[in-house]
Amino acid sequence: MLKLNLKIEHPTTIIIKPGGLRELDRILASIDPYKIVIVTDENVEKLWSQRVIEVIENTGITYHKIILPPGESCKKLEVAMDIWRTLLNLGFTRDSMIIGLGGGAILDVTGFTASTYMRGCHLLFIPTTLLAQVD
Repeated sequence: MLKLNLKIEHPTTIIIKPGGLRELDRILASIDPYKIVIVTDENVEKLWSQRVIEVIENTGITYHKIILPPGESCKKLEVAMDIWRTLLNLGFTRDSMIIGLGGGAILDVTGFTASTYMRGCHLLFIPTTLLAQVD
C-alpha cells in the first residue's frame, strides 16, 4: 500500500492499494461521508456496482447512483452540470463523497465534478481498467 499525505490548503490523503475494494468499508469508516454518490457507466454498473453498494449499505450511509453512457461521450460540461444538479437536489454537501467506478472517462468526469462542486468534496476512485489506474 502506498499512502501519501499531502499537506496543502485542504489536507489530502491518497491511498493506492491493490484490492482496495475489499477495504472499502474501512475507507468509508475513516472518512465518514454525509452522503455518497456513485458515478459509473452502463457497462460497469452491471459488473461491479452491486459489490460497492453492498458495502455502502452495510455502513448505513445514504447513497445514490448516477449511470452514464459508456465511453468518451460522458466527458462533456453538460454531463458535469447534470451531475452538479443531481448533487444539489440530493442535498449533497462538501462532507459527502463521490465515488467514480469505471474506466478513464468516468474517472475524468467524476474527478472534475468532485473538485468543482462546492470547491471540492470527498472523492474515491475505483478504477476498472488498467488505463484508468495509471491515468
